[in-house]
Amino acid sequence: MGRLHLTTDEELRECARQWPGFLEICARDAKGGTVWEGDGVGAAWANTPFPICNGTFLTRPVKDAADLERRMNAAVEFAAGADLPWVFFVCQGWIPEDLRPGLEAAFSQAGLAMITQMMGMVATGILPPRRPPAELQMRRIVTQEQRREATDLQAFAYQFPVELCRAPLEAGALWGETRQFGYLGYSGGTAVTTATTLDIDGRLYVALVATHPSHQRKGYAESVMRHSLEEAARATGLTRSVLHASPAGYPVYEAMGYRPTAQFIGFGPPH
Repeated sequence: MGRLHLTTDEELRECARQWPGFLEICARDAKGGTVWEGDGVGAAWANTPFPICNGTFLTRPVKDAADLERRMNAAVEFAAGADLPWVFFVCQGWIPEDLRPGLEAAFSQAGLAMITQMMGMVATGILPPRRPPAELQMRRIVTQEQRREATDLQAFAYQFPVELCRAPLEAGALWGETRQFGYLGYSGGTAVTTATTLDIDGRLYVALVATHPSHQRKGYAESVMRHSLEEAARATGLTRSVLHASPAGYPVYEAMGYRPTAQFIGFGPPH
């Protein structure tokens, strides 16, 4: 992914807070979800077999190696006995520079392996589209059938088992009672793309962007994401938005005017 721009402490806190905020919404909506905060480390678990929805994270910058080790141990202790897969999401900007080269080795000593990476990105306002919007019928995610269509698109797009992706949905962790602007884009009557925008701490947070592999590279993800953002902005009056991009999504978001602010690395128990 691209080079980081000059990031202020405020923007770093903003990006470091939005992803945990999303996980907390999922956990609070879920049946049996758990939100926990320790000393410098927190967790938001939907308590499902889908590891990304069982997230642990830093709540403030790390001081030194001993501080990092203490927080890793606290996260491992919190997860002990749960018998569920989970991920410790680390904002690299909150790790001292001298510790970053050995970060993977440090987590390995705690029994955790690197399993995912994503880039925090922000935009005060997105750029106009580079091409005409895709011809899609946009529908807000309201019914259980639509929620399942959106969940299945996540599975197809990111090559996860369908039943694994449906687990948070069955727990009520996705598209629950909170104010979410989730949309599906339909082509020929079939749901082919989806995106959801949420109001988190006065920011529009974009998540759950996915397009079916057979319909990618058609501009569908950008179209449904723009629609979701527009509807959320109309309802909330907010314009600044934040997201965490996968390597595949990064070029799309950059072209829309998002700029990178913080690298995030996810560590979890080896499969």
